[in-house]
Amino acid sequence: MSYDIKTLSTMMGVTTRTIRNYMHLGLLKGYIEHGKWCFTSQEIDLFLSNSYVQKELEIKANSIVLDYLKQNDRYEIGCFVMNLSSIEYEKKLPEILNCVNERKNVRFFYYKTNKISRICVEGSLDTLSQIIELLKPRKNS
Repeated sequence: MSYDIKTLSTMMGVTTRTIRNYMHLGLLKGYIEHGKWCFTSQEIDLFLSNSYVQKELEIKANSIVLDYLKQNDRYEIGCFVMNLSSIEYEKKLPEILNCVNERKNVRFFYYKTNKISRICVEGSLDTLSQIIELLKPRKNS
């Protein structure tokens, strides 16, 4: 599976400019397809395994949760952090990213290690409910 620069920026909760900066620094490799930068799962995994990147992502995830906890004047906004098996989550990632991209005022963060995928989401209760519904195991028909 490959991801374009916009999708990768959504996954990581950063701007496309930040992704381009990582590329310029040589931390992230990709390829151009039909005039767009794309990244394979393997390239993303290698990028996420870099200790500098891991520290940056940890700070980003912490900031979403801490910013949420500091707020006391916004209603019907929630935040959750969830760990899932990487294999299980990979299948659901495109649907979740579509859900995030279709909405405004959603903060999303994705982090992956060899064994787990962690997501952190802040948004409206409706958005959080939809993402949680996507994360539920599907029953085979």
